Amino acid sequence: MKDKLRPFFTIAYWKPKLKTALGFLLNPRFVLCFGIAWFLTNGWCYIAVGLGTWLKLPWLAGVGTAWMAALWFPFTPEKIVTVLIAMWLLKRLFPNDQKTLAVLHRLHARFRAQHQAWKAQRAEKKAQLSDLGQSQQEPSQAQEEVDQVGEAVGDDKPRHAPAGQQEEEQDHVQ
Repeated sequence: MKDKLRPFFTIAYWKPKLKTALGFLLNPRFVLCFGIAWFLTNGWCYIAVGLGTWLKLPWLAGVGTAWMAALWFPFTPEKIVTVLIAMWLLKRLFPNDQKTLAVLHRLHARFRAQHQAWKAQRAEKKAQLSDLGQSQQEPSQAQEEVDQVGEAVGDDKPRHAPAGQQEEEQDHVQ
């Protein structure tokens, strides 16, 4: 296990990844698009709270405060949405920025490949489980013989019923 994790803790592994990520995130065009996206998702509520307090409009301050409170919950997808809007704006506002768009296209292609691999693994697991489920649903010959013996003795319930059902039926009989 240690040998498998060792490559992840080297500078040689992380340096090109960090260089690509920082080059993409600190690109002035992306920073501008991210600022616009942040204002669309978050910034307006800070301005609304400020204006609502200054102009004595409690409804405006209340709306801004409510949105701000919702943003601070840990399960809000606000950061993901902000980055997605920023990437969309980057494509729309700067269609000729080939370097940054090439990074986006590579990320998209890698994500699609990983998603397709995940879907294939999931389909394979589903097929294995369905094959396993079909073999468990078919009663074996031994279970049929036990049922026949139970019927001959006068016991009309099958012997291979789940444990919870057997206990419930025994309590019902008593």
